[in-house]
Amino acid sequence: MVQRIQGRLYLGVFLSLALAGAMGTLRPAIQAEEEAYEQAQALFEQLQRQPQTPTTLAQYRRVIELATAAAKQHPNTETAIKAQDLIVTCCDLLRLYPERTKAALALAEALAAVRGPEPAAARLLELAKTWSEANDVETRRDPNSQVVTRVYRSTNFLSRGNLQKLQECREAKVLFREIVEKYAATQVIPEALVAAGRCDYQCGFDPRYVARETLWDAPEALLGGYRALLEAYLTHQPDPAIASQALGKALELQLRDIRQPPGVVEVMYRVIADRFPGSPLCEEAEYAQIWASPFGQLQRCRTFLDHWPTSKKAEEARFRLAMYLVFSPAARREASPGDAEQSLTELIDKHPQSKHVPWALFQLGRLALEKGEREEAVKRFQEVIDRYPNSDAVGIAKEYQQRALQEPGKEARGQ
Repeated sequence: MVQRIQGRLYLGVFLSLALAGAMGTLRPAIQAEEEAYEQAQALFEQLQRQPQTPTTLAQYRRVIELATAAAKQHPNTETAIKAQDLIVTCCDLLRLYPERTKAALALAEALAAVRGPEPAAARLLELAKTWSEANDVETRRDPNSQVVTRVYRSTNFLSRGNLQKLQECREAKVLFREIVEKYAATQVIPEALVAAGRCDYQCGFDPRYVARETLWDAPEALLGGYRALLEAYLTHQPDPAIASQALGKALELQLRDIRQPPGVVEVMYRVIADRFPGSPLCEEAEYAQIWASPFGQLQRCRTFLDHWPTSKKAEEARFRLAMYLVFSPAARREASPGDAEQSLTELIDKHPQSKHVPWALFQLGRLALEKGEREEAVKRFQEVIDRYPNSDAVGIAKEYQQRALQEPGKEARGQ
């Protein structure tokens, strides 16, 4: 018994000495890394205070060397995180794109090891958005037609500046891929999918389309990488419930983002329809297409109503379809005579409690007045006044009713 106790004491002393020796060996190495990082940070701050000349830019390479030495031996430490972050910044200043991407991936690995996957994914997303949004588009509104278009700020797509931005977008796509493959369970996925779609659109755009300034509705081929990214996310996120929730959140964010190409929503819908057919998420995605683009809304509204006739969103889809037929000359040319009146009547009949009914009745009266059917127009306007006295449509209905009473009817004009 005594010998056993002595043996355990000897083993404990041996392990303590071994651990102390290891710590004694490790401490100088860690201290050397911290000193290398401090030198790198001090040199970086000194260079930041100086004018950006070729000489000072060349000295940033020395900062990269010191920071690399600080992160090399023990990459999963707080010092390594700060060093990798400094490398990313210096590579950005020197436009060393492959090195910058490599440093960003190493930074994410260190963050994941030390602080967890959420901070790592968030930092990657921050960098990817910064790089990709350098090649953003601007919004232009035609004051006459109120048509909104999005075009690149530069008309010379093959200029040096735009080629540099495309390179940044390509590097950003590497980070987006890293997020969906390694951090598929993190909370940043919806926002990453939104930013990745816009980045893929910009990165793959064919310069031939730039001269026409028709950049908003890009060919689907431009978003092939985005579709592959969505598929990769669904592959690396085995839980369908989480994947469905993340894609739904991404759809919601995309509809709020005025810079988002509508083709991105269409690609996401197709992926969702393949993976989650008939699901509420599929319904959400198909409905989102209606609002994503001003083009093709007539067919999109009709398709949605064919697929989801009893949906809670059918009311808004029918109102959207009716207004599109009433106000869009292009829709009227595409539609058959009487389609506008039919869509308004369906809205009234199928959704009698809808907030849109007063306006639907008013539009029926206005269309009748345009055709010279004065009695029908007066009847519709009076219906708005009698049935919905508190509606905002009452004032304009009274105005148009007075106009209808003063104008000769179709029969009078024919005499």
